[in-house]
Amino acid sequence: MGYLTSIIEMLIIGLIIYWLVQRRKQKKEEFSQITSSFKRESAIKIANAQINMQSKQLLIDSDVISFDDIIGYTPHIDGGTKKKHHSLLRAATGGVLFGGAGAIVGAVTGGKKVDYITRMDATIVTNDGNSHTVKFLALPQDNGTPMVRKAEDEMDRFHALINQAIKN
Repeated sequence: MGYLTSIIEMLIIGLIIYWLVQRRKQKKEEFSQITSSFKRESAIKIANAQINMQSKQLLIDSDVISFDDIIGYTPHIDGGTKKKHHSLLRAATGGVLFGGAGAIVGAVTGGKKVDYITRMDATIVTNDGNSHTVKFLALPQDNGTPMVRKAEDEMDRFHALINQAIKN
């Protein structure tokens, strides 16, 4: 009886594995067909998304979203200001070179402040309750760098296209 149970368990496990492999192949084929239609129909690529105005679909990573399913869009830009050059180091240097007065001047004059961006993305919310993120900036960057300017341009372009897509 134990031997028969083991054989049945192995058969069930084998069938489950076979089903999972077939399902994965099917998903890959479907995704391949979808991405080829995005390429064929000259979809607009922005960051990790593609916008197909012809088929009225948005591809974010591996998720395909119909324009009709989009119920919200929220852009996110986070950042702050950081101080470059440590005032303690400047105070120590001033103190060594010019004594107590040099330490005070070094501490007071130390550093410059730089604005930086830590996050620049947009969240698309769909009518099934899911949210999808388009990332325009992958790593924190000083504000005004070419990478930040490019991300800002992409975000503006994406915003305009999504607004157009939702209205139509």
